[in-house]
Amino acid sequence: MRIARILVPRAIAAQRIAFLIGGVSILAMLFFWLWSEVAAGHLAKIDNSILLAFRSSSNPNILSGPDWLPDILRAITILGDSKLLIVLVILVAAYLVVRRTYYFALALLAPTVGGMVIVSLLKDHFSRSRPEVVEHLTTQYSMSFPSGHGANSAIVYLTMAMLFTQIRPERHAGIYLVSAALLLTATIGISRVALGVHWPSDVVAGWMFGLSWGYFWVLLTTSFRKK
Repeated sequence: MRIARILVPRAIAAQRIAFLIGGVSILAMLFFWLWSEVAAGHLAKIDNSILLAFRSSSNPNILSGPDWLPDILRAITILGDSKLLIVLVILVAAYLVVRRTYYFALALLAPTVGGMVIVSLLKDHFSRSRPEVVEHLTTQYSMSFPSGHGANSAIVYLTMAMLFTQIRPERHAGIYLVSAALLLTATIGISRVALGVHWPSDVVAGWMFGLSWGYFWVLLTTSFRKK
């Protein structure tokens, strides 16, 4: 299990599997705990404080920093847009089909498309409103919890990274791909808060779901491949 070797290189196979199963379970439990805290209003003060920290102290509708920063943040946030991610997944899956690595193409399509659908359903189920304490610096239409950009970017970029670590098993390449995917996912999530369209807890919940969903599929697809 390549991703487990990267995360815990000196552990034996059983320990790596236990590590990933434990990580998935903990992230899933933390996701539902986080929602319970949000629903109870326990995180309202923290959410507001972090959201306002990105804005000017004199006017919360103005983003702190240089004038070009909002444009940069909008460019970054596009990288987590579901429409762009779907196109990216299709292109990469097509490339894998051309290479006749059909298993990896399916292993990419199933978790990414399935994950996006579940995120959309979760948004409708929890029905949390978008922040209203600051002006939105980009247009959004769906509900707020969990962050679709946070969850979907984690699902797509991390799934791609973890699959390519199996296609190209060099350890340094794997470390680079997973690190780059994590950094990109983190940057996209932060951009959502800075643009005022998500509470910080929305983004954290999105990351939790995306990471747990991605790791779950790594366990599943690796198990079937070995069989």
